[in-house]
Amino acid sequence: MATARNFNIPRTCNFIREQTTPGSYSSYRQISRHYGFADQDWAYIGPLLIRHLNLCLRQCALHDEPLWPVLVVAHRQRHSGQFSPRRLRQMARALGLPANTAFENYIAAQQAKCFATLSDDAQQRQASPLPTTPQHPAPAPW
Repeated sequence: MATARNFNIPRTCNFIREQTTPGSYSSYRQISRHYGFADQDWAYIGPLLIRHLNLCLRQCALHDEPLWPVLVVAHRQRHSGQFSPRRLRQMARALGLPANTAFENYIAAQQAKCFATLSDDAQQRQASPLPTTPQHPAPAPW
């Protein structure tokens, strides 16, 4: 059975960063599938995953990194990026901030910051193409 030890903070942040494109969000379902959990286990996995995302949020804030977990929303909210009031309270508690309208604006600003970072990374990848390896002729068949 799954435990909190199954989750890894750097792996989750990298997954969120790789799966999210500017303007779209990742879902809890995608992360649980990434870790190999079946959808039927959501009743057990859900609270563990939310707690893990709160730890990721705290860790990102501690190291002055973009708050990647703010890009993870419920599956039905993937296009809007909105959080439930309960999830907003959980994130506010994880960061030690009051859950009010100012916090919602803070989360929106953090989402924009993450999308800007993703856009900058994409531009850098396009500007610096991968090094090409010299093409060698195919060996003659013997």
